[in-house]
Amino acid sequence: MKKMLLLLALFPLSSVFADDSEPLSRYSFVKTDASPDQKEILNVIIQVSFDHSVMTVGDAIRRLLRRSGYQMASLERSHGLLPVLLDLPLPDVHREMGPITLKEALQILAGPPWRLIVDPVYRLVSFEINDEYHKLYETPLPGVRDDLAMGGKKVIQE
Repeated sequence: MKKMLLLLALFPLSSVFADDSEPLSRYSFVKTDASPDQKEILNVIIQVSFDHSVMTVGDAIRRLLRRSGYQMASLERSHGLLPVLLDLPLPDVHREMGPITLKEALQILAGPPWRLIVDPVYRLVSFEINDEYHKLYETPLPGVRDDLAMGGKKVIQE
């Protein structure tokens, strides 16, 4: 009876190890499944400190993506206002980030007006402007040159 109870008590453990573990020795098992970070690269937890050579939001995004296997999509295939985002100066508050997921860090760098777009097949990222902000830029803003509203780099003139 005691042996039967012992076997029943050990049965749930053996089913747990059978799924993603291999026996290493009689009493040791090694996990053979990939870690969550390996499965979902953009969900890796990072902690980053940007030095002063990182001047723009685009520099920071490229630095974050450097060792991830992802890269920025070409500007030709991206939203027309994306160069405006990438050329913005990096805010001091964003120079230190984490612990945070890579995906969240990218979204924070872009800010609320932008939505992160991910192409997992080609491992590309880009950003598109959220609908509520897109409506603001369909027509030129009063007091702002048309080329600024269309993604130019000119300064606002009053």
